Amino acid sequence: MSTRANIRINDKDGNRIMLYHHNDGGPDWLGRRLEMICRSGIFRHMNANAIATYLIKGNFKNAEERLRKNEIETEILEEKPYGLGFELTNDWHGDIDYAYTIRREGKSTRLKCYKVKKVIYDEDKERSRVQYNKIEMDLQYEAEEDYI
Repeated sequence: MSTRANIRINDKDGNRIMLYHHNDGGPDWLGRRLEMICRSGIFRHMNANAIATYLIKGNFKNAEERLRKNEIETEILEEKPYGLGFELTNDWHGDIDYAYTIRREGKSTRLKCYKVKKVIYDEDKERSRVQYNKIEMDLQYEAEEDYI
């Protein structure tokens, strides 16, 4: 069975982009990879569009290299021949198990993961909202000025 997830990316300018991830969307696989990428500081100068493009392309070797250069312990990102399987979307999907948010605020990047209870479509706002059982992860990373 696939574990599906959405990722909502917000940047400091108020831009928002949504991605859908069809499989391995739980915190033990996708969450660990997003955590490592956020921790690398690679998103420090990226807006929401650049972050989404980076995730869709799926080449995370530069994030690993940045962590190693800064002597931060990391695990190797398991590469998949098709990247991580992201696609652009305009709303929360109704079949997701997990919802992630990546928020860029100044020099920091905040990553949250929620275990989804259900997705409800709000006809007045013409978009969906997520009800969740619990927060699985809530992490914040500061990128230093001299971060490589």
